[in-house]
Amino acid sequence: LQWLISEQIHVGVPYDEKHITLFQGQNVSDLRRLSALNSSCEVMKHILRWQHSAPTCPDTVDGFPFDTRDPLVIDGEFPHVMVTGNQPLPESQWYEGNNGERCLMISVPRFSKTQLLVLLDLDAMEVMYEHFSVE
Repeated sequence: LQWLISEQIHVGVPYDEKHITLFQGQNVSDLRRLSALNSSCEVMKHILRWQHSAPTCPDTVDGFPFDTRDPLVIDGEFPHVMVTGNQPLPESQWYEGNNGERCLMISVPRFSKTQLLVLLDLDAMEVMYEHFSVE
């Protein structure tokens, strides 16, 4: 659980009036490993539906119970953007919740393997990719 809390970032004050949730990626990789889901964005859709950032905790992700609340529950403001890192492929998709909430899900691959930088234009809510080469 400690890795998840330290690697999960909720921007407390909205940035440019957008609520952003960032994950290091182990929770998404773990769910992809344990399910038939192949896409990181498909896994993130389930995380948003379930409103829990680590639904496999404590079975395959170390954790322990809390007395008053579960800090891994996604409560409060629905995120406008959810980003997860260390994924196999770059992806981006929109998710629409039951109450019309919309979240842009972004899967970011490891830069060391892909030399790919993922950029987000918060005004247009568009994802762009910049590839770096040593040539």
